[in-house]
Amino acid sequence: MNGTTRASPSGMPRAQGVRRRYGLGRASKMVFDRNHWVTTVYYPQNKEKFSQWARGYRSRHPEIVKKQRHAHYLKNKEKIAARVTKYRHDNPEKVKEWARKLRLKNLDKYRAKSIATHAALKIDVFSHYAPDLKCVKCGFSDLRALSIDHIYGNGAKHRKQIGSVIYRWLKKNNYPPGYRVLCMNCQFIEKFLNRKWR
Repeated sequence: MNGTTRASPSGMPRAQGVRRRYGLGRASKMVFDRNHWVTTVYYPQNKEKFSQWARGYRSRHPEIVKKQRHAHYLKNKEKIAARVTKYRHDNPEKVKEWARKLRLKNLDKYRAKSIATHAALKIDVFSHYAPDLKCVKCGFSDLRALSIDHIYGNGAKHRKQIGSVIYRWLKKNNYPPGYRVLCMNCQFIEKFLNRKWR
């Protein structure tokens, strides 16, 4: 028995055999730390075995793994956020490429999310300038044909300055005055009456 490494009931080697196998010496007073031994000795020698076991565990217990990850995130939220921010700052090209691949892989999902986000933003803006969500001139209520009108003109010039993000710009700037909700028919009639039609 002496000089051999016997396994404990849990399958981990006992302290005496580990000390002798890894050169700690018979007279060593060091207390055997199993966690330290696993991370520094056993894991590097059996990395692929650990990976296979981890993949199998995740596939067999997805809900448990999800709860564990969520608990870890809540416990280390600030550290994780700081680490992610640093990585994004240090590796902008990698992050950009990863995001591009993710979008291509889930194109339908991203399109649906983008459409839903835009529709919600549009309703938020319309609700401020027309609480009943209708054209302020004729009462037309189909959101697909409603748009924001620049009351004092210069809409094209303004759009060139801010880009095609009028709804986002209005919300970000706390809904400034000088805008209203019109249907497309009323928009064109206004342009014609004001001799803006070309």
